[in-house]
Amino acid sequence: MTMSWLELVAKNTGISIAETEARLQKRGIYADRPIRPTPKLTVTGISFKGQRVSKIASGPIDFNWTDLNTGVWAVASYGGADQSNLVGKSSVLEIILWCLRGEIKGLQEDVRSWLSWVQLTFQLDGRPHTIEFVVNDKRPNGELKTTRPNGTFETIDRFSSDEGFAAIMSRFMMNTFDLQPISSRKDSEEGGSTVIHGWPALSGALYFGGEHKSLLGDVLMAGLPGRMLQLYVGLPWASTVIQAATAKKEIEQQLVYATRGYSSRMKQEEVTIARVSAQLEQARRDLININDKSVSATSLDELIATVRALATQTFTLEQTATGISAELAVLRSASDDDKRALRDLRENLVTEAFFTGLQPSCCPRCEKAVPKERIKLESVEQSCSLCSEPISLNELDDSEEMLQAAQDRANASLAAYEATKLLHKQSKGQAAASLAKLSQLQDTLIAANNSSSYQDQRDAELLVARLEGELQAHSKPSATPQAPEDSALVDTAYKEAKRAFDNGKSELMGKLNEEILRLANDFGALGLESIELSSNATMMVRKGNQKSSFSRLTPGERLRLRIATAIALLRIGNELGVGRHPGLLIIDSPGAEETNEGDLAKLLIELRRVATETKGLQIFIASANAAAVVTALGNEHCRVAPQGGYVW
Repeated sequence: MTMSWLELVAKNTGISIAETEARLQKRGIYADRPIRPTPKLTVTGISFKGQRVSKIASGPIDFNWTDLNTGVWAVASYGGADQSNLVGKSSVLEIILWCLRGEIKGLQEDVRSWLSWVQLTFQLDGRPHTIEFVVNDKRPNGELKTTRPNGTFETIDRFSSDEGFAAIMSRFMMNTFDLQPISSRKDSEEGGSTVIHGWPALSGALYFGGEHKSLLGDVLMAGLPGRMLQLYVGLPWASTVIQAATAKKEIEQQLVYATRGYSSRMKQEEVTIARVSAQLEQARRDLININDKSVSATSLDELIATVRALATQTFTLEQTATGISAELAVLRSASDDDKRALRDLRENLVTEAFFTGLQPSCCPRCEKAVPKERIKLESVEQSCSLCSEPISLNELDDSEEMLQAAQDRANASLAAYEATKLLHKQSKGQAAASLAKLSQLQDTLIAANNSSSYQDQRDAELLVARLEGELQAHSKPSATPQAPEDSALVDTAYKEAKRAFDNGKSELMGKLNEEILRLANDFGALGLESIELSSNATMMVRKGNQKSSFSRLTPGERLRLRIATAIALLRIGNELGVGRHPGLLIIDSPGAEETNEGDLAKLLIELRRVATETKGLQIFIASANAAAVVTALGNEHCRVAPQGGYVW
């Protein structure tokens, strides 16, 4: 049993299946999915109203074309381009396209401004749908709805702006026909950008007009025709290849952009390094050439350091002197207290000795004489002859010791004071000397800092340092851009999807080429011997035993091949059950590419036959050759403008 695409990618990259799937989905890459049957779109009616405002003709507009079905239908006029070509034929087709696309393709602004109401009815495999909206100031306001089997309407979505109309029709059509947006990469100076092509681009496969330069659609860039071919014919793995190719291109573009930017930066770095190196050499020479170096940066730095140290020292000395001054005040107070205590003690002792030596004869209060007996008892009992209080002889004996102690204290406090006074004087002197020296050094520093020779040298040194730093910054190695981590994973996913795509396309493309050749010859492109249509929508044809590219064919041949290709997509898709083409073709002015009326009639007759044979095919044509159109299709399939009048 063979491995799935996801398993192969996981195995070849050494990543788990879950991680592989998650990383790929982050890049917008998904495995191919089974194609589900897609319905065929058949327009059943187109109606619109409004008011024409024109210098040529004015009046109400009321167009109603119903009961349409599969087959070929035409809007035509008589007389050729010079007489009655501009009668609203293409406008009918453009209004149909406006409804189906949700946005204007080529509807003229004046016609759009005339419209007030539009309705398009269509079927998807028989189920009726309606697009109906009013037009106010060229802005649509309406709804998309479907009809249930019981006849009631179900609104699918509403819109009230151009953007809203385009969004709901894109979402509805992409889901209905199982189409996936086509992504592509657009180059730019900033590394490119991813462009998403949705229904407006894919619906280009329904329209055939202009110069027929593209085989499918009308956008040649970004490989869009090839990707539209792959989606509409239902080539297996086409969507995955498109997604992986876009992611791969994104990685490549971003790496190229990053590498280009890196190379540009490296070149700029080289120029900058050369410039800075030259400036640095000159700055170093200028620094050497400065002769006056009496004040160098080194000496100035040393001077600054000295000033800072001396300032600290001066502050410390001043703080010390202040502390000693406070201590000196305390010691002086203590010395004064001790001196006073010594003096008081001496006075007390003298007074006490004086009074103790007295022998009172009478009371000092009442002058009564002291008895002799009491005077005698005073010496015996050691008590006062007047008050009888005991007389302490010990206090008199300790007076010398007390006096000596007081003297010692006074001497000690005085000595401490004198010593501190000397220390205070010394500290004040040291602080003053340090302050004077500091002031002198500060003056020297200011003078040195203002020295022109120093400024020149300092500026030169700073310039050298700055240039050295700048050179070092620009000399650092820069990492070269690297592909992102998932680059190999995306590359492997693309290769495996492309291998599966190539293996599955051979039979389908072979059948498609055969059918295109047969249809093109039936449509009048006689002489075509073979066709080689590649899966990227490039076509080579052989006629007259010579090969030619699609772009070098005549406009008539290109038109026939475009129609043949679109119908072949539908028929082969139906046959193999893989196609996604809606089955609707809108051809504007095919007669413009014809040399005579017979060629146009033959083309239309063949288209009618092919439409009858092809299930789900509906073709709308606008032509100025009403005679050929009516002859080929019949009146019942045509809306023809009257001579000199409008279709609507």
